[in-house]
Amino acid sequence: MLARATGARVPLVAMDAMTLGIRTGTFDSAVLAFVLFHVPDPSAALAEVRRVLRRQGAVGVTTWAEDPVTKAGQIWDEELSGCGAWDPSPQPPDHESMNTPAKVGRLLSAAGFTPGRVWIERLEHQWDMPRFTALRTHFGATKRKLDTLELRKRETCLDQIGERMSHVEAGDLVCRGAAICVTAAA
Repeated sequence: MLARATGARVPLVAMDAMTLGIRTGTFDSAVLAFVLFHVPDPSAALAEVRRVLRRQGAVGVTTWAEDPVTKAGQIWDEELSGCGAWDPSPQPPDHESMNTPAKVGRLLSAAGFTPGRVWIERLEHQWDMPRFTALRTHFGATKRKLDTLELRKRETCLDQIGERMSHVEAGDLVCRGAAICVTAAA
């Protein structure tokens, strides 16, 4: 995200969501878009966000109600496993503790927020092959797995993935899911 924000006219910083290096009461609002299920303790992360918000601040949270998987994504996962790739720092997503509006509301309440509007948004995204491949080779678990392979093995694995992906249809690159969206007051 920092790389994509080039040209921004605000300071850009990367930091641990569990211990933000920000003074208490600094911000008016915060947005956590598809973040909570990646942190080790969602309640603690929300409490930390609450800490850096000013009184009467607001937070927007979006998380998956359904964890979408595409057929193309399944191909990548199968081939990486078949090549012996592994995740050196697995971060099992914690979707179960926040996959309903009520669960997200409870997490926010426990962190001191007052939930406001809550809704479920149906999402559909049509990937194209170059962008899907870029996502899989540059970010997340698939990148970490690829990085465990010696260069020649990695190239072979990517060739195998490319062969299988050459047979996918546009529908195999459609990501469909449902997201829980919540606004809350500090």
